[in-house]
Amino acid sequence: MEVLIENSLSTALSPSIGRVYNRRQCVLVVRALALLVASMSLAACGQARSPRDSNTGAFHPIVACRAGTPTPIGFGAVVRSLRKHGFSVVSVRDEGLCSAVDVIYVLTNIAFNGQNGNVEEHGAIVRREGHVSCILRRRPIYTDRNRLVAERFANWYELRYENVECGVTGRDGFASRSREKTLRSAINELAGRGLQASR
Repeated sequence: MEVLIENSLSTALSPSIGRVYNRRQCVLVVRALALLVASMSLAACGQARSPRDSNTGAFHPIVACRAGTPTPIGFGAVVRSLRKHGFSVVSVRDEGLCSAVDVIYVLTNIAFNGQNGNVEEHGAIVRREGHVSCILRRRPIYTDRNRLVAERFANWYELRYENVECGVTGRDGFASRSREKTLRSAINELAGRGLQASR
């Protein structure tokens, strides 16, 4: 391809330009142009985006803890379900949660920095939705993986199903029953059936 571009370039150059540039300089220009086009193509394709945010209509970059695909429930399904139920989650690289070697993605509606940082909106988000945080593991790790399991840790209400773990708390430090119910509905949707949370 490089030879073809080089031949095309040399025939397209006018005689005056051909006198200024020798053959080696033309090859270098062609290589630089090819690299530029390739890098622009990769930049356009390489920026993965999450499903559209139903609250803002925006797309957000996907930020992963590490390479891999969470199974059986994938990133897009979790984001769509949470957003459909009113949680404006984005993916973040949370060093604490990402430290577990099997965590592929961390989702939250409260992002402090990075590409999806939303610090100026934290107050409004917590009043509207509470604070939601989820992890997506590479594979399920619990023996009761096919059940929806609910646990309460002080002011944190958590649900887990298969390879997904999500929790919610409210602005006053406690998850309201309505937020718990909303999160349960989102996780139930991922399960594809009306599961009741067990303890």
